[in-house]
Formats: sequence, C-alpha cells, structure tokens
Amino acid sequence: MLLCPVCGNQLEQKDGSYRCIKGHCFDISSAGYVNLLLSGGKASGVHGDSKEMIRARQDFLSKGYYSFLSEEVNRIALGFLKGSPAPVVADVGCGEGYYTGSLCTFLRDHRVEAQVYGFDIAKYALQLAAKRCRQVTYAVASLSKIPLPSHSVDLLVDIFAPYSNTEFNRVVRTGGHIITAVPAEQHLFGLKKTLYESPYENVVKPYDLEGFEPVEIRRIRRDAQLNSQDDIFNLFMMTPYYWKTSREAVERLKRLDKLDTAMEFAIITYQKVHDRTEAK
Repeated sequence: MLLCPVCGNQLEQKDGSYRCIKGHCFDISSAGYVNLLLSGGKASGVHGDSKEMIRARQDFLSKGYYSFLSEEVNRIALGFLKGSPAPVVADVGCGEGYYTGSLCTFLRDHRVEAQVYGFDIAKYALQLAAKRCRQVTYAVASLSKIPLPSHSVDLLVDIFAPYSNTEFNRVVRTGGHIITAVPAEQHLFGLKKTLYESPYENVVKPYDLEGFEPVEIRRIRRDAQLNSQDDIFNLFMMTPYYWKTSREAVERLKRLDKLDTAMEFAIITYQKVHDRTEAK
C-alpha cells in the first residue's frame, strides 16, 4: 500500500525492507518504522518537533490529561468505519503515536480490521510510536507528499497538525472522511492567563478543503488541575507559546506547582464529495 517516494510505484515489504519494482529499497528501522522522506523532501529548517518537545508531550499525554479527546476521536472514527471491510486509516502528523495507537486498538476491539498508517517527519517521534503499537505501519513522510495511492484512504486523521488541500483531496476516496482536532475557544485559558497580561480566545474555523464538506463541529471540554511543575511545563512545551513567550513569563510559570485550566477542543469532521479535478 505504501508508495515509493522516488518513482511512485507500490512498495512491497520483504525481509525487513520495502522495495518497488524498479529496485528502490527502504529498510525498516530496528524501531519498526520506515523512512520514506527523501533528502530535500522537507522545507529548509523544518525537521519536525525536537526530542525535548516530543519527550515532554509523551510524558504529559501518558498522564491521561487528553484521554477524553482520544476517546471521542475513536468513537467518531468507529461511526464512520463500522461495517467497512478492511478500511484504510491514515494519521498525518502522528507524532509519537498517542492517538494513532489508541485508535488502532479501539477499532480492532470493535472488530474493525483497519489498515492504519501513521506519518510524521520527526524520526524520534516515530521511534516511540512504533514501540507503542506494532499493528500500525509508521513511515517518515511529509503531509505534502503522503506515500499512499490516490483515492485509497477511507479516514484521514489530523490532530493538531497542518493540512494539505491537494494531498488530502488526492488520497481520500470520494465518500471518505477526515477528522481534525484543533484548540477550541477556551483551550488552556488558565495557562494563557499566567503567561500573558491580555490572553485571547482561540478562533475555531473549519479548513477550506476543496472537494470536502464539513459534517460537524463537536466541542468537548474538561477542566483540569495540574499538580506538579513537571506537568505544567510539559504542557507549556507542547504549545506554540513555548516559542513566543517572554523569559520573564517563563520564569513565572516555572515557579508554579499548581495550575487550573480548561482543556477544550473542537473536533471538525469532513466528507469528501468530489475530486478537485471534478470541481466545476
């Protein structure tokens, strides 16, 4: 099902590697993922999340703070896929596989034998992801060149990741679905009030995906209390605020050992109604 990033032909797995009919070969790493991102296949200076950020996210998510988001995504996915024979699921920007592995296990527990793929450009994240769930096929790949055939995906999942209008339309079959999750209006407002004098609410707006129609915007919320400095700072490192907060505000955050904040998400679903080439 995976495609060769060099020639675009289908890859076959054999003896610890993937190979296409033209002889291009890609070894499966000892961790269990395959690297399909060619040199120069990512934008200059973009290398995915750092190891430090990935470790922080893994530690935070392992505490179960965002489990309610994962569970809701799983339920929505099951509603789309139940009764489908061997559906194909692709998680783009999957990171360390927290949501991907949970979804794969949930579907199998509900007798949906899906082929689940996870893609990210951060190799270290995929090392962790591949160890989390061996039933998922993980590959280093960019969402600007998803290594799957056109019209092959029944469900594409995008949790806090960028999106590609062109590639999403190409890989998702007509009638297939996309599940996205983005921060809702009050998400992490308690954290923002600690960092900024005038915190702002997030704006929730569906992506303008050509060939897709929005199905639903579902908001979910949990008010949480973080009772350790490690959890507070790990959460901070997961956010864009980590890159644009003043040193003074960061030092203020480091002195906290308790934080009350809302965790609110908007889960936006879409259905593909036509290919871009069919649009009039």
